[in-house]
Amino acid sequence: MRRSVAFIAFAALTACSNPADVPAEADRQPVPRAEADDPLSRARAAGLADDQARALLALHAPVLLPRAMPGWTVTQFEAATPFPGVKDYTVSWRRDDGACLDLMGSNDGLGGPGYPGASVEVTLASLPGSPSARVYKADTDPLSASAESWGAGNVVSDYVEVGENADFMAVWLLSRTGEGCASLSLRDAAAILASLRPLERQTDG
Repeated sequence: MRRSVAFIAFAALTACSNPADVPAEADRQPVPRAEADDPLSRARAAGLADDQARALLALHAPVLLPRAMPGWTVTQFEAATPFPGVKDYTVSWRRDDGACLDLMGSNDGLGGPGYPGASVEVTLASLPGSPSARVYKADTDPLSASAESWGAGNVVSDYVEVGENADFMAVWLLSRTGEGCASLSLRDAAAILASLRPLERQTDG
């Protein structure tokens, strides 16, 4: 009788335990596949088509794109070398709510009017050295100096400089409020600016 009680107790204890060679329920879940991290995948995440990504790669320049643009659609694209040694690209998006944004990169012709006053500073963690940059919002008063320079309510960013010498490129953001486009908030523009990363993987956060 004592032997039977001892055996039953041992069997119950074994059933409640989780031996090391038996995986827990969480361990039996399928391991998620790693996201593809090549130039085409990075371009697709920003809403670009494969032929547009290849056109950017053909510039042989340090191109930057947002990490992702959910709710946005690419409406215009250009990648060109208008003059020997000059490399430019522009990607335009329109969001479901009507906001419009341009991302422009160039290694020539930098400069422009002074920036508006209201601004937000962000860190671009996916770029070497994690540099900081600002986005600024022009006044909504069309007679103000910032509105005359950038368009009433528009958002513009600092130039983000990447590469050096022959591989140098400056990239910046500019929103649009004309042509039926809605204004973009500083917060949304800051998030997009902060997400910029190289099309071709280098040092990435």
